[in-house]
Amino acid sequence: LGILHGLMMTPIAYIQDNDSNASPDVLDYVFPHFCAVFFSSTVYFIAYCVWMRDRIHAPAELILPSATYGILWCTGMILWFISNHLLSQTVSFPITTRLPSTIGVLLDVVFFKDIKVSYSFRNLQQNLI
Repeated sequence: LGILHGLMMTPIAYIQDNDSNASPDVLDYVFPHFCAVFFSSTVYFIAYCVWMRDRIHAPAELILPSATYGILWCTGMILWFISNHLLSQTVSFPITTRLPSTIGVLLDVVFFKDIKVSYSFRNLQQNLI
């Protein structure tokens, strides 16, 4: 998964580096990227429906959280496109892969109290470093 995650921006960087007619504005590549993601997700969902037939599990109460997550994902991807353009992939990739999980863990520890101060917390501290 990490390889695929890291290679998402490679086609854009390749086009910008090797095609003289390519747009230098990274936001011009957001819509085609999102269309590819939507197409792939649709193909996966259709394959799931064909495979599962009458046993499809798609509760209606998951529609709103899924749409909200999609908006958050789009925002994160746009910001990642911008950070790659401003900083380069070698700088922005570690930030975009580690920072969201670090923020999530800190929210779990401080606000939700899902992780108690014990072996789990010490293990968490070691993993964050």
